[in-house]
Amino acid sequence: MSLGAIVFRQPSQTAASLNASSTHRVAREQQRLVRRIAKRKPHAVVIYEVPLLFEAGVDKRVDKTIVVTADRNTQIARLKKRNGLSRAEAIRRIRSQMPLAKKIQRADHVLNGTLPRPSLRKQVGQLFKSLRLLA
Repeated sequence: MSLGAIVFRQPSQTAASLNASSTHRVAREQQRLVRRIAKRKPHAVVIYEVPLLFEAGVDKRVDKTIVVTADRNTQIARLKKRNGLSRAEAIRRIRSQMPLAKKIQRADHVLNGTLPRPSLRKQVGQLFKSLRLLA
């Protein structure tokens, strides 16, 4: 059984112990890498891909947050394909996370992850340009 299957089968019991053991290590490594990048390129834009951004409190350690949205059916299909999950497992995983509507409210930027790739790439490019101006 994978770690994800264990965590999402019993989220309340497992998440607390998993978060406690990894959160501080991840934060320290994140800070170390950002300092190293900043030495080489002081105006670099560093982007993290964090599935549980708000749930893990990572949003407090970054300047801006981006949420990529997808409708429920797309989320389920992607989880089934990427992770080999059943429909029930995919739904359980989605339900164990913060609702998408709350993530959208907390985000600085929102991208529609169901757009055709060329359109999404254009949006990402525009967002990256605006972030570089802030750096």
